[in-house]
Amino acid sequence: MQNHRPGHTFIELGVVSGERRRRFLDAGGARPDGVIVYYWLTEPIADLRLEFFDFDGNEIVGFSGDQISNKPGLNRFVWNMNYPDATPVPGKPPAGFVVMAKPGTYQVRLVSGTEAQLHPFELGINPNESWTREDTDARFDLWMQLRDTAEMVNQAVIASRASVEEMRELASAGAGGSTGGDVAERAADAQVEFENSLLPVGRTLVQIANEPAKLLPKLQTISHMLYSSEGRPTASAYAAYAEIKAEIDSVIAQWQSVEAESRQRLR
Repeated sequence: MQNHRPGHTFIELGVVSGERRRRFLDAGGARPDGVIVYYWLTEPIADLRLEFFDFDGNEIVGFSGDQISNKPGLNRFVWNMNYPDATPVPGKPPAGFVVMAKPGTYQVRLVSGTEAQLHPFELGINPNESWTREDTDARFDLWMQLRDTAEMVNQAVIASRASVEEMRELASAGAGGSTGGDVAERAADAQVEFENSLLPVGRTLVQIANEPAKLLPKLQTISHMLYSSEGRPTASAYAAYAEIKAEIDSVIAQWQSVEAESRQRLR
């Protein structure tokens, strides 16, 4: 049943060779949503790897091991056309910045040991739309800026956690004299405030939904908008990104100032 309406019956098989598969019991499956790659193997290959490259020859993503099939015969893999997400902060949900490749020429390479086969392929514009390559390029460029900013935020949080742990170790070793422990703990409190201004405090979607929007989720809103559109971003999307990015830069700068001052007092 789907929303109290009769629906198709299927068994969810999960993601197999990059493709989300369902075994329908009363219907046929739809065409996979992505780039379909077929490759033939004469024998099982343990070190097989499938790599996708952009128009400039830069690797986008690679798959190996259990992610791809290495069985003899004809194999199929489906690339969802997405770039890797930003690095997640341990204990937090995924960053959620899934950038889709823009129209253009790409390459896929099948690698085994020292042998490799490289083939180009093309991603086209939706023929039902009137967007130009300039429009889709602009969408992609803004989208990548969002992902890069999310990466910067998460790396700053990861680094701040490590920095606080290091300051605590310095304090326990006697650095900063009798006030070293207080300095380290004040830095720890500042780090928590810094992190919570950027990332949701909750660990579940329900918890996150019930707290005020933080800076990274605000960026996610723009990313979700780009995911559901195909043309050039609106002026408001650029303005919103610029405003949020300025806030993020300010928050990171404030933490770096506190961090530097705390380290100075621990010397």
